[in-house]
Amino acid sequence: MKGILIIMISRGDAQVLQSEIAHFQENNAALRVKLRLTDKELDRSRATLRIFKEEREKLQTKVKNLQDILQDKGISPTTVSPPGSPVLEELSSFTSEHIHILSELKPHQNFSRCENPVSCAPDIHPSNMESEMKWLRRHLDRVKQLNEQLSMTLQECKTDSEKLSMHLGKVESTCTALRLALQASERCLKTYSVLLALAEAKQEIILGQISSGDALNSGWKLLPKDLEIKTKLFLMEVKKIFQREGKISISETKKIGCQTSNR
Repeated sequence: MKGILIIMISRGDAQVLQSEIAHFQENNAALRVKLRLTDKELDRSRATLRIFKEEREKLQTKVKNLQDILQDKGISPTTVSPPGSPVLEELSSFTSEHIHILSELKPHQNFSRCENPVSCAPDIHPSNMESEMKWLRRHLDRVKQLNEQLSMTLQECKTDSEKLSMHLGKVESTCTALRLALQASERCLKTYSVLLALAEAKQEIILGQISSGDALNSGWKLLPKDLEIKTKLFLMEVKKIFQREGKISISETKKIGCQTSNR
């Protein structure tokens, strides 16, 4: 029996181990799939990066060539429009034409007398500088117009901001007034609720006197002195509270006392 029990336990352990091995094999297969996908994405990223590097090198070469052409012409690269603009295309065509004319005039003219090539350029093509100046003036006019539009927009934004600030101040003052009115209403509600309780107590006393037949003889004289004293003390406390908070004047508290005595 002991041997059979040992065999059964070992079979159960084997099943557990087999299930764990299958589970780990599934996890391993899933990880391998993820790894292959990651490798593919990495290859695509490397290819894209290689393409970007080639494009960057091409663009750098183009920029360098344009800068060399502009330096040969004597124009600062910062004053030229961005790549792809019509002005840059005109400038490139104009530069190529200028280089072609220089190559034609080189055998017939001695350029050794000109120490500064920029100073010699106007002697060769004075109209080129005029066209450049016209382009610069047009560009300056556009910048001035844009500056004026931005100034007008800024002024409108300032005006709107001032209007919003004034409206916000009005709303804040209205909220403060409503909050104070709400607090005063809550205090008045509490006061009138207590006065109502006192009036109900007096009414119960009067009804008790009427039912006992002593109301005609006694009237208000038989009211308990403790109730009158408590009423006066309560009115004094109410006056102190309102005088301390400064929300209700002394005359209004006197009116409340008169209404209580009349009741």
